[in-house]
Amino acid sequence: MKIITTVALLSLMLTFTQAQAAKQAEPFEMKVDKVTLLKGFILKGLALEATVKQGCIASHDIYQVYRDGKKVYETNTQILDVEGQEAYEARAGDHTNFYAPDAKEGQIVAGDVLKSTVTHCKPPAEPAQPTKAAKS
Repeated sequence: MKIITTVALLSLMLTFTQAQAAKQAEPFEMKVDKVTLLKGFILKGLALEATVKQGCIASHDIYQVYRDGKKVYETNTQILDVEGQEAYEARAGDHTNFYAPDAKEGQIVAGDVLKSTVTHCKPPAEPAQPTKAAKS
């Protein structure tokens, strides 16, 4: 019984720690460089192209779009690609394309700023440590 209680307590602590890390992470921000109207059979809406200025955002996180300091749009993140590769997260320095499926032409324009304060990005992977060559 004590082991079950300990495991449950550790699980709760891990969940709380992850939630706190998501809230305390550097806020996501990127300034839109290019907006493309999508009029395809499947993709209809806007594609937003930019380089992430700071933070990280994961697919399905909520972000807001600001113009002149006023919120003009809000939706869930749908990442089309990050630097030409399929991805579920975009981090500072990544050149990325978002899909805004319900946005209309002119609703989001170049120069608008995307922001999010709560994201669910995974911590970045630790760089691989070089292994020592065996001595002969």
